Amino acid sequence: MVLCDGQLVAGMKRSVDARRVVFDIVPHRLLTTREKREIQQAARRYAAHLGVEPEVVYAEP
Repeated sequence: MVLCDGQLVAGMKRSVDARRVVFDIVPHRLLTTREKREIQQAARRYAAHLGVEPEVVYAEP
């Protein structure tokens, strides 16, 4: 699940391998540029914690 400003805006599936973590995002509506930026920042922080590279993939809403 993806929350932005306390609102549920998307579903999410996370997959991890030895080199990367992939976040498959399924938005419930069109996401704003700010929301996408915040998702990307969160993905980078999580990937850094794991010591791998992040990849964020968006499905059509």
